[in-house]
Amino acid sequence: MYQKWDNEEIDFTQLKQRVIIPNLPDLVLCQIFETFSYRELVRLEVICKRWRSIIARILKKEIRELNVEQSVTYNTVSAHQQKPFKRLSICCNFEAYDFLTGILKRSRLSINKLSCDVKFLTNIDQLPLNREASRRYWSNVEDLWLILARLDNQTTQKFLDIEKELFLNLSQMTAQIHEGFQQAGNVAKIISAIVSRFPSIQISMEIHAKSSNEVFAQLLALSPMELKSLKIICLDYDLAVLSLTYFSRILQQRGITMHRLTLRDWTIRCEPSQVITHSPLETLRLSSCAVENVDNFVSAVRETFTAQKNSNSHVSRKQNRPLELKGSVLSTKENISFSNHLIKNQPRNGGFADRCFRELEYGTNKPFIEKLEVAGQCTFHGLGFLNDKAHTEFQFRINSVAPSLVIDSSRIYYYE
Repeated sequence: MYQKWDNEEIDFTQLKQRVIIPNLPDLVLCQIFETFSYRELVRLEVICKRWRSIIARILKKEIRELNVEQSVTYNTVSAHQQKPFKRLSICCNFEAYDFLTGILKRSRLSINKLSCDVKFLTNIDQLPLNREASRRYWSNVEDLWLILARLDNQTTQKFLDIEKELFLNLSQMTAQIHEGFQQAGNVAKIISAIVSRFPSIQISMEIHAKSSNEVFAQLLALSPMELKSLKIICLDYDLAVLSLTYFSRILQQRGITMHRLTLRDWTIRCEPSQVITHSPLETLRLSSCAVENVDNFVSAVRETFTAQKNSNSHVSRKQNRPLELKGSVLSTKENISFSNHLIKNQPRNGGFADRCFRELEYGTNKPFIEKLEVAGQCTFHGLGFLNDKAHTEFQFRINSVAPSLVIDSSRIYYYE
């Protein structure tokens, strides 16, 4: 049966066959929405307030990490959700304010890990986010990966002005530094501001440079600090030379210590009569590096462990002396117990005092280098005639002068 309506014929037999779905329970809608992509959910949230509320709860639960990649070359915007990692990765240019506003309004308060460029943070006040005046922009972020590239004085000052409104309780930060030769001072200001705001934060650092001079310039600009890890990556096609001897001197001069040091795509040079490091290092990793002179490297390792033994013997002689406290002299055994009691009850802030307390508590028997990792396509000049057995001879020579050093070469490979 057909009937005309506004000059259009309607087939009522087909309308009777259609099934009208009533309002579904929230639980059913949640299960349906969880199968959709982020782009589809954004389109569905405009249907009604009920759907928007359900989708907001889903996104709050499924997005805990936000990666923001911005570039002047991006003409379009994109958002990709990685559900197993609870991560949302977005790509856009620096002027995509409407796109960024929508993203942050949905997920800003549920994010606990953020990766972004420093310019993204300096321009966040231009986004209409309806933030309370007394609340931080990223009140739940605990882990920050911050890209520092092409920093000018204006961007640096803008970050220093707004940084008190950004984070509430940062516990970890990784600073990825590019073009450090021209912006070393500005990078140091930003890192110092964050460390001053959060004294107990764990700092990791990545320095991408074309030459060792860029690395040294950046390290010379930094304030004394303790790094969880330091990774230095060479961007030059031909592996540039990095002197571990001079590198160690700069670290000692600036009061910079670290637990882990990774060198990637460098030509490693060492002075045979100088130490590799002046402070304890848990792991030294050489990734796709070329050792310029194996004999010099082995000699530097020997000097490092010899200096550590001499330091241990000097400290042990000092520890055997009586300790005078407030006019009273205690025995050596009492000194150790009393010192341990002070150390265990001493508040720590992860700084220079903390390192001193750890040295007193654990002693100086800890080797200056606990572990050496050799990975990737490494080249050992002087051992090339051994082909794919060069790393075995390299490991044997080092263990002959430093038996306690753990060497891991399980991830090394050679081109056939």
